[in-house]
Formats: sequence, C-alpha cells, structure tokens
Amino acid sequence: METIVKTLEQKGWFPLVNEVNYQMSKAFDKYIIKQTGDLNILFRTGGGSMTNALEIIDSMNFYTNATGKKINAFVLSKCASAAITILSACNGQREASIGSRFLFHSSAKETKFFFLDGEAKNRKIFESHLKDLENVTKLCTKSRMVGFGLTEKKIRELENQGEISKIPLSAEEALRLGIIHKITPLPSNF
Repeated sequence: METIVKTLEQKGWFPLVNEVNYQMSKAFDKYIIKQTGDLNILFRTGGGSMTNALEIIDSMNFYTNATGKKINAFVLSKCASAAITILSACNGQREASIGSRFLFHSSAKETKFFFLDGEAKNRKIFESHLKDLENVTKLCTKSRMVGFGLTEKKIRELENQGEISKIPLSAEEALRLGIIHKITPLPSNF
C-alpha cells in the first residue's frame, strides 16, 4: 500500500493517510501553497482531531475561493471520523475504491471530560470545553449536510450507526447516499 500512496503523492496528490492532527494541518497548508490547479486528496485514515479537520477545511475553502479551483478526493480503504468531515468539503470529484469503508460519528464522542473534585474552577473549564465542543459539532454537521447534500436527521442516523454498531458504510452505500460520486479502482484524473 505504501507504493500506491507514494505513486499518488508523486502525481500531486496530498496523502491524508495518517491521523488528522496539527502536523497534518500544517502539511496541508504547505501542499496548497505549491499548487496552481485543482487539489487532489487521497484519503486512507481513521480520522483524528475535529479541530484540525476544520483547520484543513478552512484552508480548502480559502484555496477554492482564491483560485476558483476544485478539490477532488479518492478514498482508498477507509475514511472515518474527522476525515469524513474533510471529505464533505471536497467540491470536485469524490471517488473511492470498491473496498472502501466510511464511518461516521459525532465529534462529541471524541472528547472526554473529567471533573477533578467538582471544584468550581474545574466546572468553569468543563463548561468552556462543552461550549467549544457544541460549536465544533455544529460546524462539522453543517459541513457534512452541505457537502453531502444530506439532512441533519440523516447525518445523525449515520453518526448513531457508527457510534452504536461501529458498522461503516460500504462504498456502494456511500455512492447511493451521495457521499462519493463514483466507485473506481483508480482516480479518474490519475
């Protein structure tokens, strides 16, 4: 699989193949600075930080607004969690290999809060984190609704399916729902 990733990277694809985190967000910024045409993102990740996913989406939106170019995606084996939200912001061709799986869950499930002795200062910290989590959740839900053309109710159903049963969507199910546009062994613009 490493050879496939390297081949696509050599052809100008950004490899979103590890955890979505701060380093990934910064690497994406460095990638788009060098680009002049449509962006291409290879997805093969279980997700990561929703905050960093939103940073990547902000950079994607900046690029498309500044250049008028599209952002294409190819999912190779898996796209889950924060990566689903990034995929929803790809406004070009969204494609996947036949064996790809897509796992939704709520950004609220990614964050764990701990009370330490129930002190007032910790309660304020908790309330602050909770408010931030609510904002991130709203942004992720909106991105998924707009990008995939799904209702909030359907997004919640997919998140519940991912959280409760841990059953990902198949490529065929993702195609039927409009999450991807095509199932193909190679990206159309390979």
